[in-house]
Amino acid sequence: LDDVIKLTFNQAMEKASVEQSFSLKAGAAPVEGKFTWNETATQVTFQPARLLERSTTYQMSLSGEARSYGGAALGQAASLRLTTVPPLSLSVVEPAAGSTLRLYDVSGTVRLRLSAPLAKQDLKKFISFRPKIGEFTAYDSQNLEVFITGTFKPSTEYTLSVSENLQDKWGAALGKPFSFNFSTSPAENALF
Repeated sequence: LDDVIKLTFNQAMEKASVEQSFSLKAGAAPVEGKFTWNETATQVTFQPARLLERSTTYQMSLSGEARSYGGAALGQAASLRLTTVPPLSLSVVEPAAGSTLRLYDVSGTVRLRLSAPLAKQDLKKFISFRPKIGEFTAYDSQNLEVFITGTFKPSTEYTLSVSENLQDKWGAALGKPFSFNFSTSPAENALF
């Protein structure tokens, strides 16, 4: 939603012609923003003036009228379709809702899939288990997944809940509580 668009050219460009030939639109609505250039005029960065809309397809275009510093036209237009992230949501990946979490000794890991990257926050403040478990860690992989590892009782039904106040990196909250049920595997016999 706040990423920049960078275009790199194989030679110095005439800045005004590139900026006039560039467009970023959602449907017919143009996106306003500012351009910055590197000192050799071979790379331009477009920064939208405000956050892009969620779940929206944008069309980036550069017409063939863009010219090099020497006056040669690009000749061929370039375009790219970009789709922004949806509102923050969670889905269970492992274990699936209603299924069994495999324990290793008494430790297990639940993996949740995200629709958008999270803000830097103490994830443990937003996660709870019923019945309560001992100490647990919650790790944001920065790859749209959260791993929650803790100590669980064998052969027990659990509910994991995530608060509606969990935020993505743009400050939007989950909006509604998320929860699911799972059970843990029986204790395994071991000979020492």
